[in-house]
Amino acid sequence: MRKKQSKNGGKIITLSMLFLICMICLYETINSMMDLQDRDSVIGYYVGNKLLDNMPLKDNSEGLSFSHGKCNSDDVTVSWDEEKWAPIMIGLTKNKTKCNLYFGKSIVLGKDILPVESGDGLYEVVNDNLSGLNRAWSQTEYRYAGLNPENYVKFNDEIWRIIGLVNVQTESGDVEQRLKIIRQDGIEGQKDFGSFSWDYKQSSYGSSNSSYGSNDWTDSYLKDLLNETYYESSSDSCYQGNSFASQCNFNGEGIYPKGLNEAAKAMIDSDVTWNLGGYTDSDLTAKQFYEKERSKKVYSGIVRQNEWSKRTDVGNAHNGVGLMYPSDYGYAVGGDNRDTCLTKYLVAYDNSGCYKNNWLSKGNSQWLLTPHADSSDGVYNITDSQYVYTDFASSSLAVSPVVYLKSSVTISDGLGTLDTPFELILK
Repeated sequence: MRKKQSKNGGKIITLSMLFLICMICLYETINSMMDLQDRDSVIGYYVGNKLLDNMPLKDNSEGLSFSHGKCNSDDVTVSWDEEKWAPIMIGLTKNKTKCNLYFGKSIVLGKDILPVESGDGLYEVVNDNLSGLNRAWSQTEYRYAGLNPENYVKFNDEIWRIIGLVNVQTESGDVEQRLKIIRQDGIEGQKDFGSFSWDYKQSSYGSSNSSYGSNDWTDSYLKDLLNETYYESSSDSCYQGNSFASQCNFNGEGIYPKGLNEAAKAMIDSDVTWNLGGYTDSDLTAKQFYEKERSKKVYSGIVRQNEWSKRTDVGNAHNGVGLMYPSDYGYAVGGDNRDTCLTKYLVAYDNSGCYKNNWLSKGNSQWLLTPHADSSDGVYNITDSQYVYTDFASSSLAVSPVVYLKSSVTISDGLGTLDTPFELILK
C-alpha cells in the first residue's frame, strides 16, 4: 500500500526547490558581476575637480581638450587619440581599473598647459570688479598653485618655474599676457652668502631720504644687481644692510652662481612695464594686492616712480629682471582650502596655514617688488614665518629673479616635472 504523503513534506520539497533555484540565480548573478569586474574599467571625466556626466564632445562649445589621465594602477598609462577623440589605455589587467580623464582649456603656446584636479595645478584667476583699474586688466589669468605643481621649466640651462600666464602692460600701453617665470633657487653672491639688500643708499643719495635705503625700485641697488651684474654674468659689490659685504661673482664657476646666458636674454621681454604701486599696510588679500600693485599709489614725501620701464629706469638698463609681487605669492596657494585662503589677508598666511600648500613658500624670508606707500624705505617681503609684511630696504633677504617671456616664446616639449621640465624655444 502506498503511503500517503503529508502536506508538510510537500512544503519542504517545494521550499528546497525554490532555495536551489535562488542559489543558482545568485551564483549566475555573482558570476556575471565578477566577469564584468574582470573585463571592465571605470572611467570618470573631469574638468578640474568637477565630475562630468559624460565625456566632452570633440567640438565642444567650452573649448575643452584632453589634459591627462590618472588611474588607480601604476601599470596603466593613458594617452589620447585626437583624431578618434578617445583615450588609449595601455597596461589594463583583468582586475577592474578606475581611471579619471581630465579636460581643460588650452591656454599656453606651443604645448598645451592645462588645469588639473584640485590640489597642485593650474588655476583660473578671474580678475573681475577691480577698483580703479581699466577693464583691460580684468581678463582671466592662469596661476600655478599648490605645494608642488608640475610647472618646472628649463631656462638659462637651469631649473626655473612658471608662475603663470599673467597680464602685463606693453610699451604701447596695451594689456597683454605673458608667461612669467621665477628661478627655482635664490641667487647667491658667494658660498654661504644668499641674501642681499633691496637698497642700501644713505639719505640724500639718489631717491633716498633715509638711512635705511630707498623703496624706489627704478633707483635701487637690487635692480642694478639683477639687471647689470647678474644679467651680464659679471661681478660687483654685494650689500647686506648699509655696508659693503663682499664681492659678488656670477660667472658660474666653482662656488659662484651663473648669470644669464645669451639664449635666456633673447627670451626675456624687456619691453613690458612692471607696476610699482603700493599700499599703506599689509591687511590685503591676494586680489586686493593685485589691485594696489597696479595702482598709482606710492610714497608722496619724495619723488617715487609708480612703474618700471625704459622710460622711468634710472640708468636706462631695464633688462627686465625683477621680483615677484605679493599677489604672485598669494595666488600660488592650492589645496582643498584654496578658496578660503584667497579670502585671507596675506599677513595671516602663517596662522591660517595657507603657506603650507604654496610652492612659492621656501621657508625663508624673500624680497618682493612692491613698496610700502606710507614710508620711503619700506618694502614688502615674505617673512621667515611665511606671511607678507614690510621691512627696511636695507635689510638682507633672499632674492629669486623673475622675468616675463616674449610672446614668441613657446613650450616645445617636456612634462613640467622636475625630471622632465618644459622646454622653451624662441620662434
